[in-house]
Order: sequence, then C-alpha cells, then structure tokens
Amino acid sequence: MPCPTDCTSCFSSMTFGITLGGHCGGSYTFVFNKGDGTSCSYNAGNFGTGSNTISCSSDVWTLVLGEFSEFASISFTASNVNGCPPSSVSDWTRGNDTCASQEQPTAITSISTTGGSSVTIQEVPETVTGMIGWYDATKISGLSNGNNVSTWNDARGSSFGSATSSFTAPTFVTNSINGRSTVRLTDGSRCGMATSVTLSSRPYTVLHVFTRRFGEGRTLQGSGSNNWLLGNSANTVGHFANNWVSPSNNVSVIDRVYISTSVSESSKTRYFQDGQQLTNSDTPTGNPGVLHFGSSGAYDERVRADLCETIIYDSALSNSDREKVEKYLREKWQEINLTTQGGWCEGYGTEGHWIHDGGSNGGTTLKSLPSYATVTVTGASNQTWAANSNDPRAMVKNINTTFGTNSRISACWFSSSSMTINIIITGSVTRTVALYMIDWDSTVRDGTVTLTKTSDGRVLHNAIRIIDYANGRWIVFNVLGDVTLTFSASVSNIVVSGIFFGRNDVFRRRIGIV
Repeated sequence: MPCPTDCTSCFSSMTFGITLGGHCGGSYTFVFNKGDGTSCSYNAGNFGTGSNTISCSSDVWTLVLGEFSEFASISFTASNVNGCPPSSVSDWTRGNDTCASQEQPTAITSISTTGGSSVTIQEVPETVTGMIGWYDATKISGLSNGNNVSTWNDARGSSFGSATSSFTAPTFVTNSINGRSTVRLTDGSRCGMATSVTLSSRPYTVLHVFTRRFGEGRTLQGSGSNNWLLGNSANTVGHFANNWVSPSNNVSVIDRVYISTSVSESSKTRYFQDGQQLTNSDTPTGNPGVLHFGSSGAYDERVRADLCETIIYDSALSNSDREKVEKYLREKWQEINLTTQGGWCEGYGTEGHWIHDGGSNGGTTLKSLPSYATVTVTGASNQTWAANSNDPRAMVKNINTTFGTNSRISACWFSSSSMTINIIITGSVTRTVALYMIDWDSTVRDGTVTLTKTSDGRVLHNAIRIIDYANGRWIVFNVLGDVTLTFSASVSNIVVSGIFFGRNDVFRRRIGIV
C-alpha cells in the first residue's frame, strides 16, 4: 500500500491507544518511516481541551491506523509541550481492533523509547540484537513487475548495505506469494546477486525464505572456493557447510515456501526447517565468505526460484530469539494466521464452513458446506471444552451473532496418534480451505499436518509443525481436486475445531498451492 500524500486516508482501521501520564498537552505527530528511507507523517493535532493543559494521568488519546506492515518503524513525537514529555511518555498500549477483517500488523511487536520524546515500534527482526543483513523483497521500492533487480537494499536502508546483481539480474515479481513481492532467479542463464555480508568466521545465524519454481540450483551460497549453501540445492532443501548438516535426501517440493535456518556456533552447526530441527550432523563448520543469492557465487548451479526474505545475525541465536524471528517469517510468508482466533467470519468461511458442535463426528448443527466441497473426517474422537463461551479463542457459532453473549463454542476433533480430513473440491477453480486449531486447555500440544494427493499419496506439502497454539492458529491452503490432510500428534494429542471455505481477500492467507 503506497503511502499517500495525505496520510489520514491510509490510517483507517487499527485502533491504538497512547496513555500519557502527567503531560501538559500540545501538538502530536506520528511519523511512519519506510524501509527505503522515505516517510510520511500524520498530524494528530492538539492533545487536550481548553488550554491544552491536562493533569489527569489516565488520559488516553487514540489514533486510528490502517494496514501499515510495510513501514519499518512508527514514531510518536510530541512538540510544544513545555517539557512534558519526554519524561512523561509512560505507556503505549494496543487498543481494540476496530476492523478485524483488515490485515493486522502482527510483524510489529516490540516497543522502545528513543530520542526523548519519541516512541518507536520496530519490526520483529530488528528486536533481536546483532543484525548485519536484512533482504526483504517486500521492502523493494521503485520497481514494477518484471523489472530487473540490479540493487537490493537492506530493509533498514541502503546505508546498511546492498546486494548487487552479478551476471544476469533477477527480476522483481509483484503479487507473488500471499500477495507479496519476491525477487525471482532465472535458470536460463547464470543469475544472482552478491550481498554486502561476509561470513568468514563464526558465530552467525542465517534465516532464508524462498520457494523453488523449476530447476535444481542454489538459492543462497558462498563465494570463492567455499562450498556452503542454505536452502535449495539440486532437488533437495537443506544446509551444506563443506559437508551436509541437514539430511542429504531432504526433498525440495516445487512451489512450497521454505524457511531454512542455519545456526552456526564456533564448533558446531544446526539446521532448522520451518521451525523444526533437521540436523543430521552438527560437525560441519564451513563458512560462506560473501553471501550470494542464486548461481553467481561459488557454483554455477542454476534454479528458477523466488527469494522472499533473508536475515543475517552476527551470533548463534538462542532458541527463543530464533523462534521469534521464524514465527515472524512464518506468519508473513507461509501465512499461519495467529490473529483472527475464533472470529472466522472476519476473514474465512465466506463460502461455507463446518464447525465442530460437540456432537458425534463434529455434528451437523454448525455445518454448512459449499456445493463444490465434500469433507470426510476419519480416525478422530470428539471433545467439547465449552459449549457456550465469550472467549475470543472459541469459534463463533453464527456469522450473525459474532458479538452476542455466549455466542462461541470450543470443541474439536482430536487424536492422540493420527487422524485425516479428506477434502474433495470439484470444478476447475482453486478454493481457499482454512482450518482452525486451538490448544484450549494446555500449552504443550505438539504435532504436524501433511497435505497429500489422495489418489496416489504424493506429498503436496511436507509436514507443518503445529506448536504454541494456545491462542489459536489458522492454517490455510489453496485446494483443487481430492486431497487428504493427515494430522499426527507428537505430544498429547492434535486437535481441529473448524474447516472453512473461501476467504475475505484482505487477509491474503496462503500456505501452499495445490
């Protein structure tokens, strides 16, 4: 969403409250800084009434914001306040979301006070210390679909470094994955970019998001004689650091979005894929030198692939920091939605739904499937946690009673081993299928879901790990034909509360293409 000249028009859906204590009134301005160094501002006008002198410490001023995930930071600045603040900026709290059907800024979480009278919100990757490189395709500006990408600036601005094209330049692709832009490598000629990041010694952490379209080359590799790669290689996905860290036979599925992570300590290396550790051997300790995208590095191994986002840190991230950044990437690129919770009518189910009503095999009172869909659940038991609830994690029973008292239900299909959901989509149109999962009564459930073609068992999407979903989690696929979702429990059991067809396009949620 380009920032218009009049910023008032682009801030119209999210409500954030700012609580100021002991302040003296004055004029307040919000400045929205984009990753390309440009910015726009919104003048909030005077805070207060009458003489603009406010003494009550509980006063709250609310600014209504729109979809602003493209912005690198948001600064709150006070002027003409007679010295109050800076010291009196006491709190910044998120208010109610006044339009939950809009895409919410889940990537913006950390809050810090900077520059005296400013409060700055950073995006998740910036909240982890030691960042030395950040290449985000969504932060590229000034290019149209199909343009060559000769320079790819660091998401924090060109002063932090840039990747430059070597040999054939990749191309800029709009509306590529989840409606977001990507940088596309070509396999027809040697194609790639040399980053401004050099990793000649350890420790470091590299997180690399990509999807392979065609071919068998490398998406991220080292330079010179350094045989180091992360992401795609041949028809595998993994990590090589002078030897395989990941399993050498880990198949790369075309059109699947991968998050490949290398955590490189001084004497060992670990590999994570989509948050799961897939380290086969931690002894390889090779380094890449200059990091290269595509075939411009040490090896001319070409691939047609979309580069989404790559983040580099100068330390071996702790598990908590790694998981925080991977969660940010997962929600952004793989679109496992953590924000809608049980309010499905705000984004999903526009064409039909089946909500578990607590009855046998999910019951039928909350079942309204579209004519193009057939759903069969096998191997599942039934559980009802709350037949009538106001908890936002619970599923809304009816689209017309979203905000009514006890208008929600929390029930599920579950299995302590495995269960399947077979979905048949007829016709020639790919349909959005969303599933809601909630670890209602614990925080320990752990499992996976795998998507396969029913007729021959071919894996269409490798296992997605489902963890940390006490607040609810949506997993969304685009489906056509006859597919089977297999849910496997690792800890406790695995649960599904609802199946939904169609979506509100504002969400642009997609985790795979079938």
